Amino acid sequence: MGIGLGQQHYANFIGGLDTPERTQDEVLSRLIARGRDTAFGREHGFDRIDSLAEFRRRVPLRNYEELRPYVDRIVAGEADVLFPGEVFRFISSSGSTAGKAKVLPLPRVYFAETFTPFYLTYMEGAVRAHPGLAASRDRTVNFKWDPLRDTSVLSSGAPHVGLSQVNLANEFDSQALLEPGTQGPWATVPADIPADLDRLYFRLRMAAGHDIRQFIGINPAILAAIPQLLDNNAERLFADLAAGRFGGRAVAAPDPALAERLSARRAARGRLLPADVWPNVERLLCWDEGIAGIYLHQVVADYGADVVVLPAPLAASEVPLAMHLLADGLRGVMAYNAAFFEFLDVQNGAAQTPLRLEQLREGASYAVVATQAGGFCRYVLGDLLEVTGRAGNVPTVAYAGRITQSASVPESALLRFMRRYNDEHGLRLRNFTFVPAAQGVLDLLVACNDADGIDIGEHTLRQAYAADAAMAGTSLGEVRQVPPAYFTQQWCDRVAAGLRPPQVKDRIVSPPR
Repeated sequence: MGIGLGQQHYANFIGGLDTPERTQDEVLSRLIARGRDTAFGREHGFDRIDSLAEFRRRVPLRNYEELRPYVDRIVAGEADVLFPGEVFRFISSSGSTAGKAKVLPLPRVYFAETFTPFYLTYMEGAVRAHPGLAASRDRTVNFKWDPLRDTSVLSSGAPHVGLSQVNLANEFDSQALLEPGTQGPWATVPADIPADLDRLYFRLRMAAGHDIRQFIGINPAILAAIPQLLDNNAERLFADLAAGRFGGRAVAAPDPALAERLSARRAARGRLLPADVWPNVERLLCWDEGIAGIYLHQVVADYGADVVVLPAPLAASEVPLAMHLLADGLRGVMAYNAAFFEFLDVQNGAAQTPLRLEQLREGASYAVVATQAGGFCRYVLGDLLEVTGRAGNVPTVAYAGRITQSASVPESALLRFMRRYNDEHGLRLRNFTFVPAAQGVLDLLVACNDADGIDIGEHTLRQAYAADAAMAGTSLGEVRQVPPAYFTQQWCDRVAAGLRPPQVKDRIVSPPR
């Protein structure tokens, strides 16, 4: 029997940890060669680029808005603009720019060379470390998976879809790409259920009564909001289970006994939790960094006492960033073979030479610049990564926030401050966000696990903030402790207002009021 795809990709990745500089050079050379006959390549003289220095001289750093004119040409039907050949999919970013999702035209080669090796490498390590992930693949609720959701359409008429709506297993005829949680009556939501909160509820309703062992959210804000959504719909769930229906349609055998048991549990506790509906849950798969690194242990308790978090890899819609090689005990290893990476030190301002992967300093935070197979060259991604160590010669990193113009201190510094204060004072934070006010002041909203039993110690918090050198130049304004469910209800409200669930993320710094 030959070695599996996942095993091969995993072995290749581990085998290259000592020589990332060579791999990075090979990736850059391949991308420049592929782009020579594109409109972007001709405009930037790719045929005359023979070194990294020349590449940097000819291609300026750009953010998405500066690349948008090229994207618009592709949307309008022009070929060979950023990459040769046809567009495989117009992908919708999970974040947003100027209040709307980005349009990311991606060629088929992006998935073959970049996404698939990254995904299969991560999954191989995850399954080796957590065999139950594979054993329970048909007992999984995957909130990332939503292939039949109504899609938006671009001006050209082409579908504009999220990665969660692309069935890569079918597209590439590979069962290795079939995600856990794509089977079962809860896996696919009927297309005629338009509202996202109703689509999420449909999954919960259809999974009730089944022996669910794991939930996949990727975005932890989804998993944090599910207990709130479940309790908001508790009476509806009891009625639907008893009648075997959803929205007036028959979907399962009536189960009044289950409805009665769940109703009794809610009456005893005061709210309905996932642990009440699915008592055998073993794991949650999601990001466990950023704000989630502070609040996840509170969320996990809602799913069960013995539930563990399986950390999801770190990736943007535009490019994979870092993965956890869990079988080897490695976290956040930069995806050195997925793209050509450069980094900007957030403390050094605009006038700096970007650093290569091997030049990063442990403990520092950097903005990511990527050149990838979709033709985005020297693209300033907007994510901040903090270097935590090394795996061979490859930096290991953790998510540290976003580049934001609305606060005069990096999000990474605000995150470190709140993590430290939470740990020192045992606050059991449910979530927090800083909101820019007038004259550079930051207001703070914070929710604890039990608003009645925990005092955040505002005076002590202000003293700690003022004493933190990283906060110099930014004053702390109003500090407001909100109820435990404040942020999860805000999540539900934003989804109800029309944002797709993957777009509603935790915010270290929220938009100004």
